Amino acid sequence: MTRKTVSSIMLTLLSISMFTLTFNIQPAKAESRTWIVDDDGPADFSTIQEAINHAAEGDTVFVHSGIYYEEVIVDKTLSLIGENKTTTIVDGGFMRSAFEISANNVLLSGFKMQHTALAVKIKGRNNIVVDNYIQRSCFGGIWLEESSRGNIVSHNTLILVDFPALGGFLSVGNTFSHNTIISVGTGIYLSCSDYNIVLGNSITSKQECGILLSTSSFNVITENTVWDSDLGIYLCWWASGNSIHHNNFINNLEQARLFISVNRWHDDYPSGGNYWSDYIDVDEKSGPDQDLPGSDGVWDHAYVIDDYNQDNYPLIGPWIPTPTIPTTIDELKTEIEELGLEGEVDNQGIVTSLIAKLNVAQKLVDKGKIEEAKSILEEDFIPQVQNITDVHITPEAADILIESAEYIISHL
Repeated sequence: MTRKTVSSIMLTLLSISMFTLTFNIQPAKAESRTWIVDDDGPADFSTIQEAINHAAEGDTVFVHSGIYYEEVIVDKTLSLIGENKTTTIVDGGFMRSAFEISANNVLLSGFKMQHTALAVKIKGRNNIVVDNYIQRSCFGGIWLEESSRGNIVSHNTLILVDFPALGGFLSVGNTFSHNTIISVGTGIYLSCSDYNIVLGNSITSKQECGILLSTSSFNVITENTVWDSDLGIYLCWWASGNSIHHNNFINNLEQARLFISVNRWHDDYPSGGNYWSDYIDVDEKSGPDQDLPGSDGVWDHAYVIDDYNQDNYPLIGPWIPTPTIPTTIDELKTEIEELGLEGEVDNQGIVTSLIAKLNVAQKLVDKGKIEEAKSILEEDFIPQVQNITDVHITPEAADILIESAEYIISHL
């Protein structure tokens, strides 16, 4: 290419850019659209796949209740929302997956998946699979393929799902949280997968293992309950450097097993380690060396798994997560003040009014008039929050305030 030709191209590009700047020309941005799917009624489409094929990036596909006999391929960024997770059903006939997600930033929620070979297969990043019901999947529930990262699998229910209910291969930085798993195979299985979070799941596996890590390191396993399984947790083949604490291992035939693995089985004192239902100790001392009188909720001696792995601070009782909401009247008042400053409550008069009600309730508590204090919260505070939700207070903030008030009422 000659210098003259290059100069001509540069001049043309400069002229175009100046013309665009002068007249403020901007490309039109298409509005996202919601496509409606119904298998037996008026809608945009009668199958989920047709809607996905016609949808543009960023659109939403809303699926009415019904039974959809199809394998859904999601190859673009979309939100897929089922009307009801018990009545919006994708049936794989035991031969197909229900959903295969190869795109990034997909939301999948509100579906029941049944009779599938594999319920959901993901090979993408930053996808969210939340609040689905999976039943009778013969080769697994939700599986993350190679190179999947940043995905969140949360608040799903998986019943009678074979190996594995949840899991991933060569997947990094994903979160599996607050899922309920009743499995005939392994509950959660990670293979060659690092830096994932397994949090707050409830798992029972009658024939296999609750949690299995193979050649997987630097994962955090916390606040899970594994119960009535053949094997609670199994770490094998250099599954080392994992942090495993604040879990409950209850009535498993074998609580834990390791093979060529070294891991950390406790948080620092006094936070503690895990609850092991088969642990037996006679003393209840306190202090980091367990040499002071009085119970601190931690057994005096380590729970030994093998020569290289032990829980130094096994818990006396099951781990119960600390509530993430305000749990006292004073904390709730502080929360309201902060929500006002953040604009979540958009009227200072309402902030003052809500705090005034809490002040009255606190004075009644101080005087021992508990039932009257509860009445203030139940009949005055909560109804006021409900009445102004979506008007002067955001729904998210209202949920926090109501949940907090209900917690305080139940603990007065």
